[in-house]
Amino acid sequence: MSQRESLLLSFPRWCHAHDLTMPVAEYRFDEVRRWRFDWAWPDHGVALEQHGGVWIAGRHSGGAGQIRDFEKFSEAAAQGWRIIHVTPQQLESGRTLDWLQRSLNCR
Repeated sequence: MSQRESLLLSFPRWCHAHDLTMPVAEYRFDEVRRWRFDWAWPDHGVALEQHGGVWIAGRHSGGAGQIRDFEKFSEAAAQGWRIIHVTPQQLESGRTLDWLQRSLNCR
């Protein structure tokens, strides 16, 4: 099972265990570009993006991939989204829980 598949299965359980509202997986926030967030709470305007390949030469870590990501995240911000960017280690550390709790209670 890939890291991505594992996250799709385990993150909803993690949210439930921490009394967070259930997020929507692979939420499409832009119909024109068909951009998606890993997880989103549309009613709160909050999204979570997990960046797993920070230390490897993955699709998003090269120059072209970063430029595409900057465009995606800038468009999301222009639409009013607040995006939390995390690594798998941050997700496991509890820091992500604090960021999500504060973000979801903000509106």
